[in-house]
Amino acid sequence: MRAGTRPTCGVDPTMNARNLVLTILFLLSLVLPATAWEAAAPPNSAASRDNHLIAGDEEHEQKTIAVLGSSVASGWVTSHDSRYDMRNGYAYRLARLLAPAGYRVVNISIPGDDTAAALERIERDLIPLEPDYVIIGLSMANEGLATGDPQQVLAKYKQGLTAIIERCEEDGIVSIVGACYPCDLYEPEHYQAIKQANRELYTWDVPSINFLGAVDDGLGHFPAGTTYDASHPDNRGHEEMFYAIVPSLFEALDDNLTVPERVRNNEFFSAGRQHASAALSYVPDHVLHAFTLAFDVRRHTSGALASVDCGSAKIVLAVDDAGRVEYRSSTSAKVISRTGLDEKAWCSVALVHRHLQGETLLFIDGQQVGAVKERLEPRQFVLGGAGMSTKRNRAARADFKDWLGYRSALNAGEIEVLAGGGMISASLEIYAPLADGELASDAPLCNLAQSRSRAIHCPTNTNSQRARLEARIAQAQNQRENELVVVRKQPVAIDPKLFEDYVGTYRVAPGFDIEVTTDSERLLADPRGEGKIELLPESPTAFFIRFPLAEIRLTFLRDADEAVDALVFSIDGQENRAPKVE
Repeated sequence: MRAGTRPTCGVDPTMNARNLVLTILFLLSLVLPATAWEAAAPPNSAASRDNHLIAGDEEHEQKTIAVLGSSVASGWVTSHDSRYDMRNGYAYRLARLLAPAGYRVVNISIPGDDTAAALERIERDLIPLEPDYVIIGLSMANEGLATGDPQQVLAKYKQGLTAIIERCEEDGIVSIVGACYPCDLYEPEHYQAIKQANRELYTWDVPSINFLGAVDDGLGHFPAGTTYDASHPDNRGHEEMFYAIVPSLFEALDDNLTVPERVRNNEFFSAGRQHASAALSYVPDHVLHAFTLAFDVRRHTSGALASVDCGSAKIVLAVDDAGRVEYRSSTSAKVISRTGLDEKAWCSVALVHRHLQGETLLFIDGQQVGAVKERLEPRQFVLGGAGMSTKRNRAARADFKDWLGYRSALNAGEIEVLAGGGMISASLEIYAPLADGELASDAPLCNLAQSRSRAIHCPTNTNSQRARLEARIAQAQNQRENELVVVRKQPVAIDPKLFEDYVGTYRVAPGFDIEVTTDSERLLADPRGEGKIELLPESPTAFFIRFPLAEIRLTFLRDADEAVDALVFSIDGQENRAPKVE
């Protein structure tokens, strides 16, 4: 957990999110009329199950993609057209992207689900949709990671995930697994567990999405300013998770492209002899933020190895006269390896950009060399030169193989896997082994990733590709600037000694009590004995619960003798008095 901070999610880690949702929905039913209840119902409750976002033209639909997950997959606490309509989650963004191609995306995610709950729902909620694909978007947090033994939780998670995949296979449904992502409640041992889970998942024969690399601050938490609460990203966080999904993944699956394996042969591509500017080029099909560029190189002379064009900024990887790898950043800052590359030996190079953190890291043979603060938005990747014809950026004479481009930032352990000759397939958009042999200009390279993106040999014109990408970048920027932003209410500081006055049991309705307790630092409410919810102070007597579907406030009342004798439970202004019974 970040030093000096406390999670402000409003939910004690021991409470399952499903119980929280169900409990608060019950409280909503006590104080709100039926019409308000329907408006407040979460997107996956019985009250709104028929209103799932279904994208695509019904008359021309070709394939159905279901999303089976928990709260993050449901779009929990995002806003698109109205306050907390949940429709800016990564799954809903994917639905809008794929709709013109005729794909229908149906989101059947339910907050609080773990692998056991999702498996139980397959017969009822998934199979009737007859989907071609299912994105499994579950979290180890709901398996109890924050409070349980990490290795036991990991084993339970893998077992449950395997059962879901196997059950889907029985009905011919192809599974795509969304890998584990951060949570601000995680301690270092929990972070290690989710990284271990992801590394093991990436060895399975199923497509996967590296969500962790899109929204990880390097400690297993969400980057500051990108969350609604400790367990959920906000609109910005969901946007980055969406970018981690290869846009053409489903077209590739339609074409029966399998999970790639590392090609092992002695073939390679030689650059710097004839084409001094841009030997190999790749223009992303869609907006790309967090990324990893990796390749193996054997250098012969100094010069540029690779570059990334980011519009107004261009970054370059080069080899100097001493054989050292030099990274020239967008800010003019440099990272230079301490030792030079052996002219006769292959070397693994990886450039990792953590967009939300505003940081680019250089790795040589699996070891981090350095880092630079910058925030990039790539337009074009070049391998075998710098993509610009200047003396300073002349192409190095070098041999290349295994060019990999990811829509996510790989962590140090994953970079070690690549450096050791292994494969990380999650969010992989380009895998060109560079064993193509003789190629003419504008010829596409073999791409083994589950993607329809193309890397091109010596392109003569990339203007149309770049124009299309620029339009999508501008569209995303416009949406980001104009999307509905809901400002979270922040708690105020009060004297914790006041909490003792509020401890007791309050009767909201016959058979329904709320027990209020304190741990000396926080005031906690336990409705129906199902788990504790943190009450966040907005004044010395009024507290609120952070819940996206309604404004929930508890105000404590005192009698003539200044003793607390009741509380007023308020939801969206509808009040219910609850006398203190103990």
